[in-house]
Amino acid sequence: MIKRNPMVILISIMCLIVLTAVFISFYDTNIDESYNVVNNSKDRMSEFKGVIKLKGRYKEEFEERIVYNDAWFTQDSNIYNHNLATSSLYVALSTFSDGDYSKYWGEKIDNIREKNIESVLSNLSFKNAEFKGYSTSLNSSESKVAFGMAMKSFYVDDLPYNVVCVAIRSGGYGCEWSDNFNVGNEDMEYHKGFYDSALGVKKALDDYVKRNCNKGNVKFWICGYSRGGAVANILATMIDDKSNVYAYTFASPNTFCFDDQKMNSYDNIFNIINPYDPVVSLPPAEWGFSKAGRNMYFPQNYEKTDEIITNVYENYYNLTGENDDIYTHSLISDLMDYIISFVDTRKNYSDNYQNVFQALAKATLTRTKVLGKWEKIPFETYIKNTFGKDGSIAIKNFEKSEHYNSMESVGLSVPELIRQLDIALRIYGHESPEKLLFENMTLDSIDYINKMKDNSSFKSLAVGHYPEVYISWMKSIKYENFVEK
Repeated sequence: MIKRNPMVILISIMCLIVLTAVFISFYDTNIDESYNVVNNSKDRMSEFKGVIKLKGRYKEEFEERIVYNDAWFTQDSNIYNHNLATSSLYVALSTFSDGDYSKYWGEKIDNIREKNIESVLSNLSFKNAEFKGYSTSLNSSESKVAFGMAMKSFYVDDLPYNVVCVAIRSGGYGCEWSDNFNVGNEDMEYHKGFYDSALGVKKALDDYVKRNCNKGNVKFWICGYSRGGAVANILATMIDDKSNVYAYTFASPNTFCFDDQKMNSYDNIFNIINPYDPVVSLPPAEWGFSKAGRNMYFPQNYEKTDEIITNVYENYYNLTGENDDIYTHSLISDLMDYIISFVDTRKNYSDNYQNVFQALAKATLTRTKVLGKWEKIPFETYIKNTFGKDGSIAIKNFEKSEHYNSMESVGLSVPELIRQLDIALRIYGHESPEKLLFENMTLDSIDYINKMKDNSSFKSLAVGHYPEVYISWMKSIKYENFVEK
């Protein structure tokens, strides 16, 4: 049996829950109307060039050039296309829920949430756009995703082609994000939350194609980022003819537990990965998880003076005005070790911790309407409202804990996130969670954890998942610079 070091456990928990708050941020996007359209009269294909505007993690508006060419979809789907990949990233980022969350958390008004992806698809001349799930309350935590679908038709040598773009919402999820913890039991060959979400998209996609694509070859352009990337990864495996599927995912968590041969058979799916992004390593490989398709890693082991890395940092600074350490970070492997040491096996996680982490995520993300604005619910109020008597008892038992009272007697406060985890563990039947969390831990260690918010290492962990980092890399490298594993 693994002997769990309490300090390791506590740090891993802090990483998981602190990163939760960081990764639920959303990025507003809209697209400039000034497009150049080049029509090829012979083949009746189109090429588009324009400027896309984004607001990133730092809320600084910046502009990026986006290109699109129908001819991309006449080429083999298993050949990497860097222009298509970059445009896929921008389209994925345009799916983020837009609008003032304080006004639109629980209800959709005037198509506010999907307006950015709608604008992007329209300006790329995609027609018959449909958007699913954007009207669902952001308090919903079901295994579903919001997504957009649109199509365009063209001819090549008098043969009809249809391209259907499927863009999975990749930010501004609300409580949907808690479904990321829904890994499922050890008998499943997939992440249950992501897979169930992809099933919903596939059903809607089949109906869309039946109604809109009456003739000609149908090509599918599938993209997503983060949670959206995971659902896009699974969705791409559900379409029978992979030669017609062009799939690009970014910052995707792991999705399947297939053997390497089956994983690699989906050579038309390209997963763009920052090796210093903690999200891409979850659920852990130690549980058998990976991603379907070809994993394309940004390069490692470069000196910061090398031209590529210099360009990445310059692009990142131009986007954010920050000089964050986005390239080297030693905590990633440590974080994976911490998580494994805490939850151990997939079975132990699904039996004992899955509900706990989902409950914590929901408590963090759920909002209620107060005087016309949607505001966060205090943790204890959420627990009492959701779990009733069991929630009240868990809170009281936490407050009566001799261990925590002894800490306070020497002037040390229990870290807020640990207090919340302790209460959640009690609700789901864990006895003496304070022993699990603090046994053999020194008071100096507790004091250190309380000061953890000032530790820049945790910020660096989060930075690895920022869209600005992925944009900076995609602007700086070519296909031959990727490391494929």
